Amino acid sequence: MRLDDFGERRLIDEIVLPILANHQAEYLGDDCAVLPINETQSLLMTTDAGPRRPFLTSLGVGTFSDLGHFFATMSLSDIAAMGGRPLALVAAFISPSDLSVQDFKDLIGGISQACKEVGAKYVGGDTKEGTELRVVTTAVGIVHNDAILTRTGAQIEDIVCTSGPIGKALYNYIVSSLRQREGQTIAVDRPRARVEFAQLLARQQLATSCMDMSDGPIATAQTIGKINQVVINLDVDSLQITPSPVDHFSSQAWKELVLNVGGDFELMFTARPSSVSTITMLGGIVCGSVVGSKSGPGLRLSGSLPTSTLTPWEHFDSASTITKILKELI
Repeated sequence: MRLDDFGERRLIDEIVLPILANHQAEYLGDDCAVLPINETQSLLMTTDAGPRRPFLTSLGVGTFSDLGHFFATMSLSDIAAMGGRPLALVAAFISPSDLSVQDFKDLIGGISQACKEVGAKYVGGDTKEGTELRVVTTAVGIVHNDAILTRTGAQIEDIVCTSGPIGKALYNYIVSSLRQREGQTIAVDRPRARVEFAQLLARQQLATSCMDMSDGPIATAQTIGKINQVVINLDVDSLQITPSPVDHFSSQAWKELVLNVGGDFELMFTARPSSVSTITMLGGIVCGSVVGSKSGPGLRLSGSLPTSTLTPWEHFDSASTITKILKELI
């Protein structure tokens, strides 16, 4: 069998996690590795290989600085999802030799800016030659042991929430691409890691489980349901979805795309119903509930649903299909 016969999530579940369990079983499958350093604090560590064709590249928008910012945010967002404070980030670059020095400088500048925005430092990495640009980022953070957010802990009767609207980043990328074709210039809206929001959730012990939505709402909800052996009832009408950027793409088709695609780096989390007022005051959006089911854990969608023709974003599986749809969209 090949990797594309499995898909990324099956590879992780069936091959990676059983081996990881020999080294660190307590936080298996979370956004970061957790390394205790004393009785009160732990280090968080995460690494991300940036996609071969990020949406910025696929849609031909943004600058190399925007691209660097995106690559760094992937790892910084994982630190945020566990309630941590990012400390430092390193980046390894595989780059074609004909990339201009200025483009490389801008790429690192974007990484540096993303780190500064969350109080972290860019502290180096590695550079090697290759046929195409690839960036791997590794971030380290710190978290209080009594305030670690994990993917486990969701309970039946919990509410399901997001840290903010979804689809904004993709909307902006598409609008930027269309304006660019018309000879106009529009700055790309850079999605940011929700560090402060997650730390509020952690300090006030509001979230019973939490996960970064980098692969989209549906994939995230499915994962939370599976890992907690519950059903996530996601009301798509309660999600705040940015409107479709183009008239020829129906609102239903756009909704389906946004539900299956990441890019905003918002958080999905569960909480006790008594926390609703506090969560909404912080800017969180209640969009579902945790329920039980005799048919097994997972996801149940409710509300005005699009006709499902897509599967959630997943490397080795649906990534190329979704990228193709985006290109056709513009």
